[in-house]
Amino acid sequence: MRSRLDLARRECRSPAPFAWAGGAGPDGEVLQVSRRGWVQDGRPWFPLSGEYPFARAPRHRWHDELAKMKAAGLDTIATYVLWNHHEIAPGEWRWSGDGDVRAFVEECASLRLNLWLRIGPYCNAEAANGGLPEFALPGSRSDDSLYLAHVERYWRRLAAEVAGLGFADGGPIIAIQIENEFDDGDPAHIATLRGLAVRCGLDAPFFSVTANTRFDPATHVLPLLGGYAYRGWESGGGTAPVSGFSFGTDEWQATTDLGRIYYAADDYPRGYIEMGTGSPMRGLDRFLVDADDVVAQAYDGLGRGAAMLGYYLFHGGTQRPGLHGDWSCSYDFQAPVGEFGVRRASWSRYRRLHGFIRSFTPELDAAGVVRDPRARHEPDDTMRLRHIGRFDEHGRGFWFVNNRQRNVAMPERHDVQVEVVDGGATLTVPDRPLHMPPGAYAVFPVRLAVGDAEILWATLPPLARMRLDGIDTVVVWRPSWSPGELATTDELRIENGDVTLRADAAGTTIASGEAPWAARIGSGRVIVVSEEDSLAASRVTLDGAERLVFSRGGDLVDIDAPAWLVPAGDELVVDVLPGDGVAPSASWKRLGSAGVPGADRWALTAPAPSLAETALVPAGEGRWRIDVRAGSLDGLAEAQLTIDYVGASAALLVDGAVVTEDLFHGEAWSIDLVHARATWPGELIVHVEPWDDGIRGVERRADTSPAVRGHELRARVRVVWGERS
Repeated sequence: MRSRLDLARRECRSPAPFAWAGGAGPDGEVLQVSRRGWVQDGRPWFPLSGEYPFARAPRHRWHDELAKMKAAGLDTIATYVLWNHHEIAPGEWRWSGDGDVRAFVEECASLRLNLWLRIGPYCNAEAANGGLPEFALPGSRSDDSLYLAHVERYWRRLAAEVAGLGFADGGPIIAIQIENEFDDGDPAHIATLRGLAVRCGLDAPFFSVTANTRFDPATHVLPLLGGYAYRGWESGGGTAPVSGFSFGTDEWQATTDLGRIYYAADDYPRGYIEMGTGSPMRGLDRFLVDADDVVAQAYDGLGRGAAMLGYYLFHGGTQRPGLHGDWSCSYDFQAPVGEFGVRRASWSRYRRLHGFIRSFTPELDAAGVVRDPRARHEPDDTMRLRHIGRFDEHGRGFWFVNNRQRNVAMPERHDVQVEVVDGGATLTVPDRPLHMPPGAYAVFPVRLAVGDAEILWATLPPLARMRLDGIDTVVVWRPSWSPGELATTDELRIENGDVTLRADAAGTTIASGEAPWAARIGSGRVIVVSEEDSLAASRVTLDGAERLVFSRGGDLVDIDAPAWLVPAGDELVVDVLPGDGVAPSASWKRLGSAGVPGADRWALTAPAPSLAETALVPAGEGRWRIDVRAGSLDGLAEAQLTIDYVGASAALLVDGAVVTEDLFHGEAWSIDLVHARATWPGELIVHVEPWDDGIRGVERRADTSPAVRGHELRARVRVVWGERS
């Protein structure tokens, strides 16, 4: 039976702003929120947030690492303020160095990033006692008077640290989360904490709690969801099928992932604060995060109506000695940006998703969820096509399909097709069933306006919308498994590329091409790029104009003062769309032709500093000294030392003390020596522990342990577009 979406069943949420949330800045900027979603100065706004544990990261790296997060498409940073990291004993404070919360907030402001400040007092966050100091444990997480007195002292000091940095003052703090996962206690405690925060001087347009928190609906807080494909608190990271891959309801997913939710889901916007990008590890439980697992879960949340995506973590960190309980010293999380700043495969996949959201926020805001009436939400169900729609009142929107499920072997599908029923009219998308291999997921446009014309449907996910030469242009990309077809009833004129045209039974023009191509559709334009290019694309204001930049051979890690990290001595090639009016520094060479239709290509050979070889010198049983010659790291932005070791774990010791570690989980360990040298002066030793046959989640390697099979230094330099850096 063909799948079906009846637009008469479209979910409709009120856009009326909540009277109890929102606020105005000194320049007149207004933030609001409704059951539908967030609004900025009267326009739909889709917050994209990523957690960065500032107190678990070296202060000298904050700016560059925040820039990497912004380059991935985030506009908001979330961060826990872990109480036991800042109040050592009653009235004894630590707000300096990596604990300088004010400096971190100011760094966010300098990059024009919003801040979602998560102040606890209980946070969890794999911190000892959930971040509560030992002296605050009696009566904790209740309205106990002594506990609240401790909280008040802490929050008043925290408020003093961030004074003048709230949204109302022109600062970046737009939201405050209180408590976390408060699913066992008196709901009145949340109201008490919210009122106390405001009295202490901690106020913001939005207050939030996690969705599995008990609270009275009269308490003016926004509950935000979480969901984890990988679960470090379960054996082997979780081996059972998990939710978040079948477009379930909020109630179903939260009950599966979080225990339950304690509110009526329709009374609040659908948003995430903890969409898991990986998970922490401890003990003998190990797992290797697959980038497509975690990103597919974000597509699932978006498909079923999310108006905000917030990730935990987006950037890894390092635990503070004595404050991490039985969790690993490393808080890398296998996040999109790791503990040492390395970008994982998920980083560019999230960036691609965020580019779509940024370009089509008005369309997503207007589109209500339309569910498959035959959907089943059992995670191990492989029979029915997993799909959902978001459509507006005019029948325009997006169709989400998924054939991926962590811990389930999904089948090949040959039935990927849907009837979109709008009143008496039915549109079949696509006109011929699409083949979808196991592990694939996508979002396809339906009746997407472009200029005065319309893309009736396409098996090409949208990447961006922008004006090129004054023309409304939609950029889409072709998945490797998709025929990449686009249908329209409007006039279609090929501008660039080898395109095949055919007509369906109704005479609709359907275009496709193996290679990138471009065409005019009415007064609009469509540009089709490859899957590889979709992962290389960044939306940047470059030389006074908004452009799409496709980077090959390096990562664009700063979009404000455009800069790339490039392997030393390698060539960086970028396609710039549109290419007119650009003026890079003299180091760049214009190549002319580009792989992206309508773009110009530029190239630059990165500097190659003279590097002395970095050696791992045996230093006793299971130990190797990292031998870095003085000055050999000069001129480098990164020096990722990848260590291929054999053993249960490896620790980095500085002058004999463990500063971080890696629990072997199937990938080699990378340590950035530029970061390490600046953070931990002293002798660097790698200590490898022998294999433990009790380890779960990864197989034992054949070699004798402990051992180091090899190492490689991957040096990267910073390359800028103009004369600025």
